[in-house]
Amino acid sequence: MNKRVFYLDNLSGLLIIEMIFLCHIRILSVMIPDSGFLYQLQYFLIFFMPWFFFKSGMFYGRNLKHDITKDAKKLLVPFVYYSFFAYSMQIVCMLLRHETITTDSLLWSQLEGIVNGAGIPWNQPMWFLVTLFIVKATYGYIEKYINKYLILLLSLIIASVFNGQSMVLDFWIGTSFQALFFYCLGDLLRDRQYKKNIWLLAIVVYVLRYCFTWINDWDARLNKIGNEDNYFLVILVLLCGIIMFNNLFKYCLDRKVSFLTFTGQHSMTFYASHFPFIMILRFYVVPYLKLEGTISGFIICSILMVIYLAFVYIGLLMLHKVRIKLLSKVAL
Repeated sequence: MNKRVFYLDNLSGLLIIEMIFLCHIRILSVMIPDSGFLYQLQYFLIFFMPWFFFKSGMFYGRNLKHDITKDAKKLLVPFVYYSFFAYSMQIVCMLLRHETITTDSLLWSQLEGIVNGAGIPWNQPMWFLVTLFIVKATYGYIEKYINKYLILLLSLIIASVFNGQSMVLDFWIGTSFQALFFYCLGDLLRDRQYKKNIWLLAIVVYVLRYCFTWINDWDARLNKIGNEDNYFLVILVLLCGIIMFNNLFKYCLDRKVSFLTFTGQHSMTFYASHFPFIMILRFYVVPYLKLEGTISGFIICSILMVIYLAFVYIGLLMLHKVRIKLLSKVAL
């Protein structure tokens, strides 16, 4: 798999849209309760974060030295860049609002966010980049010496143990091994997941989750399940959701689909840049317009988010063109 695959781009685009609008805008910005159609739609795509680890595992390669260097540039450099971008936006907003800037807001709360969950307060989703880097480096090393099925088993057991221990342990150990589990599955099932019997089984399990309410709560970042949930059953349902949608998009949407393909192909940009604006909406827009918990608030914030992301994309495109011109002048 060495070229772009349209059905994966399309599914990536759908899940990025789901995360930004149904998860972050609905929950964090507008604070709409977990009920109604929007929640049910988000609940239907609840596997969205494990899917990205699974998809990355589907592209696993074995050149460790090259991969670590490439992954550091691809994952850790954006982590630093977009964390600074979010930090700058936070400080600018505080200055414009004449809020008191303290050592805590400038330094300690930032360090606390990184220690607890690998992301500063105004760009918490950056945890994914750090976790994926750890997983790719770890898997690339240990799979040479340890049977992949043993890696799969041990990572699942460790992830289940570090569920509900403490925020730091659940994230750095639980979430890392949970991500390693899905990454390893992506490597093992990259082709086998498309067998008809496996697809049918995945559909059956994913339908049964609604009959028996197998998932009441799931937070991939914190490796957290609901109080009444069974960890292994939750993981099984998430895996079945991944397989079901991979097959659905492979056989029905393996072609360019305008905004889905575009969003999927630029998923890193939208993923890494959207959260600071989520915080602006939460602290400065929604309270001012008194839109808390309303559908109108969700619609207005969604429109503003689309405009914001369009400006971000255009801005990055212009910077890229300027960079190319500068490099061409240097070459001459």
